Amino acid sequence: MPLEKTWLKGIIRFILSRGDWIIVNLPYLCYNPLMSDLVNENKKIVKVLMFCLICSYAVALSSCVSTRFSSEETTIQMKGNHTTGYNWFYEISDESIIAVEENVKYLGDDMIVGAPSMFTYTIIALKPGQTTLHFEYKRPWETVEPIETKDYYITVAENGKITIKE
Repeated sequence: MPLEKTWLKGIIRFILSRGDWIIVNLPYLCYNPLMSDLVNENKKIVKVLMFCLICSYAVALSSCVSTRFSSEETTIQMKGNHTTGYNWFYEISDESIIAVEENVKYLGDDMIVGAPSMFTYTIIALKPGQTTLHFEYKRPWETVEPIETKDYYITVAENGKITIKE
């Protein structure tokens, strides 16, 4: 096999295995008297190889950016009767996946007992994974079973998107 083809195959293998080294040391390689003859004789091939190397790094960087975690928020709303002592209580099976913020809004006039309220729960993604959000509608001082229960199955994707199934 001619020396030129052997040299080119070696360079291609080296670029594929150590592309980061090539980019850092490219100025030295191009201006080194020992390398300049080889580079000058094979300018087209070196340009094509460098173009391919730069494109492969661009693709790698763009894929890293597109999969970055970005915390998403979504809400669950449930009606209740806060003025009669009933509240929604919740438990998260894995608190490292999501956080929950509660907001209760009274919907009646002049604090009339028995007027409805809206319970809003904001779910915030913390990291990718799956968890369950369990709700019980009850009075905290009573020892009887809750009037109502609801379970939400929550998945947080690698990019932070939240999916909820009842």
